Amino acid sequence: RLPKEPLVIVPVEEIGQYGGTWRRVAIGISDCGIIDTRLTGEGLVRTNVDGTQIVPNIVKKWEISEGGRIYTFYLRDGMKWSDGVPFTADDIMFWYKDIILNKELTPIVPSWLTSEGKPVTVEKVNDYVVRFKFQKPNGIFLWQLCYDGIYSKPFAPAHYLKQFHPNYVSVGELDKKAKDAGFDAWYRYFSNRNSWQNVDRPVLWAWKVSQVTSTRVVCERNPYYWKIDTAGNQLPYIDKVTFDIVQNAEMVNMKALSGEIDMQLRHIYLSNYTLFMENRSKGDYRVLMWNTAAGSDPMLYVTQTVEDPVLRKIFQDIRFRQALSLAINREEINQLCYFGLGKPRQASIISQSPYYDPEW
Repeated sequence: RLPKEPLVIVPVEEIGQYGGTWRRVAIGISDCGIIDTRLTGEGLVRTNVDGTQIVPNIVKKWEISEGGRIYTFYLRDGMKWSDGVPFTADDIMFWYKDIILNKELTPIVPSWLTSEGKPVTVEKVNDYVVRFKFQKPNGIFLWQLCYDGIYSKPFAPAHYLKQFHPNYVSVGELDKKAKDAGFDAWYRYFSNRNSWQNVDRPVLWAWKVSQVTSTRVVCERNPYYWKIDTAGNQLPYIDKVTFDIVQNAEMVNMKALSGEIDMQLRHIYLSNYTLFMENRSKGDYRVLMWNTAAGSDPMLYVTQTVEDPVLRKIFQDIRFRQALSLAINREEINQLCYFGLGKPRQASIISQSPYYDPEW
């Protein structure tokens, strides 16, 4: 079930045990979509744990040439979709030719895939090598793949989606399929079939959605997942991920307090920190603090293009904005809103960044 060169993941604490269900809570079906992105979304490349460098993921390696204008990616031979069909360069070419370059599916090509106003050119070298070519050097492309490449995935299961695309099915047949499914256009039907909520769509993620109802979403282990731990065990360890759907975030927090959630950050309020700490034994859970990579939690922007000419002159004066910043009692906010756990600071990049300057 594994490719010839699976990706080896070093466990954070220890080699895991197989089995069990990861219970989560969401406030709507769309809220469960993080299974497709933040929880188990896969990009061609990814950052390491602390975000300081880019490492292989779906691709095993890459080469950069012509000063960052051309990127050549090498896929993992033998890697498969969740239905057992091989994942190859054809899945990237289908995404490029039939989705990105199709005006009905993609009226405007995302900016991160353009250069000099023109879309990137993608070429198939062989079944396991593809080449991305930009009009001019694009030095941040790999970093963009780590973010945009998770949300706007540069690949798609061609063997499955071709049956919903006019380049492979007659227009008459496709229109009938779309109408029978309740859609007024083939591209809306295609997008529906290409959604994470479609239980028939093959995926590359650790868990594939198997059930979607108004009250619950269930995801089950992908038997062809292409990662292993240092002992050679195929990942993931956990059998299922479930999302119980509730009305609001307050109910999420109540379920956390009663021990009905196994691990979750989403919708967990810091304002309940004291309550969570007091109920740890009763709910049988741990409270872990997680540092975000954001430069600041709240920020204040002054509208420098305000219509009032007097206010505009004041707001555009950097001395006013500096004075406003100095007048903010950050420590008081920290004590009142963050239980003293925050760090008063300016809204700048985090100190772990190689581009950080203490002066900021």
